[in-house]
Amino acid sequence: MTPETTFIKNTKLLGSSKSYMKVLKFGGSSLGNREAISKVISILLNRIENKEKIIVVVSAFSGITDQLIGLSRSNQSKRSQKALQSIKNRHIDVIKFFFNNSEQQDVLQQFDNLYQELTKALQFNLQKQDELKRNQDHIIGFGERFSAQIITSLLKKNNVNTLYTDTRTLIKTNDNYGFAKIRKSISYKNISDYYHIHTDKVIVATGFIASTINGHSTTLGRGGSDYTASVIGAATSAEAVEIWTDVDGLMTADPEKVPSAITIDQISYKNAEGFSKYGAKVIYPPTIKPAMKYDIPIYIKNTFRPGLNGTLIHNRSINSTNSIYGIVTIPNVTLLTMKCRSAESVGNFLPKRFTNRNQEIKIVEHSIDNNLIKIAIINQNISESALKIEHTIQEEFNGQIDKFELFEGLSMITIIGRHASILSVKSLIARKLTLYDKAVRSMIYNKKLKTLSIFTESKFENQLLNDLHNMLITEENVANS
Repeated sequence: MTPETTFIKNTKLLGSSKSYMKVLKFGGSSLGNREAISKVISILLNRIENKEKIIVVVSAFSGITDQLIGLSRSNQSKRSQKALQSIKNRHIDVIKFFFNNSEQQDVLQQFDNLYQELTKALQFNLQKQDELKRNQDHIIGFGERFSAQIITSLLKKNNVNTLYTDTRTLIKTNDNYGFAKIRKSISYKNISDYYHIHTDKVIVATGFIASTINGHSTTLGRGGSDYTASVIGAATSAEAVEIWTDVDGLMTADPEKVPSAITIDQISYKNAEGFSKYGAKVIYPPTIKPAMKYDIPIYIKNTFRPGLNGTLIHNRSINSTNSIYGIVTIPNVTLLTMKCRSAESVGNFLPKRFTNRNQEIKIVEHSIDNNLIKIAIINQNISESALKIEHTIQEEFNGQIDKFELFEGLSMITIIGRHASILSVKSLIARKLTLYDKAVRSMIYNKKLKTLSIFTESKFENQLLNDLHNMLITEENVANS
């Protein structure tokens, strides 16, 4: 038995006894400006005054990670200097707003120390691809370090015994920069030991970032702060993980696209995993698994309306007559279809092959039907991705493709629910939607997740999405999923 297996089994036994501590994660939308940050501090102080034990995980301020990504890919141009100055001004503005003159010196010095580290990282002139990726991960992780330091200082200002925590010292990963995979045994042990040493403090931890065994900074993928919170919750046997954002909870569709979208009161881990996998932005897909494994409930709550219950994601039995739980979308998807004499072998091989290759090609769905394979991918360089897939098949399976077609720029609309099969939904929309024949290019049914993905041209997305939502989902049957 490996050390990792031993540790996980022991943790599982410990996990059966909850620690009565909650992990509260605040995303960038909850840290978008001074008013939002005030809301966050108010929520935290309220919990602390009520004697609740909490760990806080924070993302970068809204928009900062995007700016850092841009800086990590640019040379030292006037535009990059302007973006760097913008990042500096934004954080200093927050510090000067919340702290009086006598309090500012230490907080500004902490920020400046980090800022100088950032400017040095931007000056490296690296040529090798692995060095560039490593330095990019180091650069884009500064947003979480900035925000965690400021939130820590704000809680200290309110007489809270607070501990700033750089999760790079706790969460260890492989060197797959940009989408690093967590080394669970050492990371869970580090987090558990650290928490039990500091139970008298409120830990404020950086989301999204981690490091290799050798100490090189890594990141867990965009949205990775949710994952950080879930991992910390699992490692500490938390009572619950709360994801605080700018919406009322998980909804039956994106409310910006579907005005009639409804908040879901509670949902199973499995169905929530479907929502996150197929485009719901409220929760990052890997977040579900650690919580599900250790039976830790996840709450999705609104920072700006903290009195609402939000959505509860859990493993308890849910009495529900719902057949359809929600509809989500992913834009700009490319659908590859191929006829192949070894369809089963090829179709099962491709997702494994490219999932393990630094996420260079992201396969979001695939199906095998007789000799026809369908693969939905997301990638900036679609033509290059398609060629890689075709060449890989030719190499591995001696040119067994009979026909290879590529459909770019599609919207992928996914229906989630027990009855989201091709036959039931296809017959329904064929009867009720005159748009169906023109709009629907193809469909893929996922038997394991009980989802049906419909591929349409982007110009039909909005109408098809709203029509499907109006036909399949009603307020009376959506409270529990």
